[in-house]
Amino acid sequence: MELILHNCILSFVELIFSILFIKEAELHSACPSGKQNGGSLGWFGRGMMVKEFEDAAFSMKPGDLSDVIETQFGYHIISVNDREDARQLEFEEVKAEAVNAATSIAKEMERSRFIEELKSKATIENLIEPHKELGQLWKTKY
Repeated sequence: MELILHNCILSFVELIFSILFIKEAELHSACPSGKQNGGSLGWFGRGMMVKEFEDAAFSMKPGDLSDVIETQFGYHIISVNDREDARQLEFEEVKAEAVNAATSIAKEMERSRFIEELKSKATIENLIEPHKELGQLWKTKY
């Protein structure tokens, strides 16, 4: 019974801490994620954040709260909620993301090709340079 009560109290304290952290992030953060997501950056792996932030985050255990961390983006306080060991993802886990990325790249390549084709067929005339003095006249008169 004591162990159950102890675990309930710990869970309650963790819940209160999470709520307070979210509210403080929403009130004081200059970062868009702080305003929109209660400071949550979601899941991220090594190599996705600046070194100072990453070193601090990956040295912490779930439930830890960091000291103030300074990076090129400002000052941060990190709360680690959970961790997951790095692992090789299965194809099915990344298939949709891979298809979306490949589709986006293909569309961008086609768009660039189409624009270059249009440029090669177009007659481009600079209408601003020959009438530059009119712009200066407009600025001085009005």
